[in-house]
Amino acid sequence: MTEGTLVVEWRGFSQLDVPMDRCASVSVRPHGQDGGVQIAFRFLPGQQVTAGLVMVRVDVPAQFTERAGWFVGELRRVYGIEDVTAAATEEEPLRRVPRDSAEWVTAPAGVSSEVLYREVFERLAADPAS
Repeated sequence: MTEGTLVVEWRGFSQLDVPMDRCASVSVRPHGQDGGVQIAFRFLPGQQVTAGLVMVRVDVPAQFTERAGWFVGELRRVYGIEDVTAAATEEEPLRRVPRDSAEWVTAPAGVSSEVLYREVFERLAADPAS
């Protein structure tokens, strides 16, 4: 943090600087099998009339999960950021639109597409924060 700006740096690659007054929500989510977490930030544009959204997910190793929780709590307190942790756990589970639904707008998917679709759902079920 630098004077109200979140700075995420990938050493030798790039840097992202975002004013914290653009942060709409921040949460800590489980990530991976080793007990690590991700800090997930959601930024919205300022006074612009166009829609936009920037999501940033920062991986945190397992040994720093407690500190990550504290950090997120401090960001919420200092910057008045919404706590979306409770809302995130109340989300409906990801599910497929039934083929006989009026919302189904395309012909049945091919075999390769079905295999890919099943694989994606299995990955999401195994590690929803990735």
